[in-house]
Amino acid sequence: MERALELAGRVAGLPRKAILETKRRTLLERRHLWGFLFEDEQRVFRRALMGPTEEEPERKGAAA
Repeated sequence: MERALELAGRVAGLPRKAILETKRRTLLERRHLWGFLFEDEQRVFRRALMGPTEEEPERKGAAA
């Protein structure tokens, strides 16, 4: 926790435009490299909680 507060203080002291641009680029890169994984995870959780959608009928057996 101490280290996290130290880093937060350092980031807070940086120029706002630089922080916003870094965050924007990080989010773009995450979407490019990892977005499909987040989308797949969301689909799996939604299916587990709400059941299959009309586009994705329920599968039976080991493949489900």
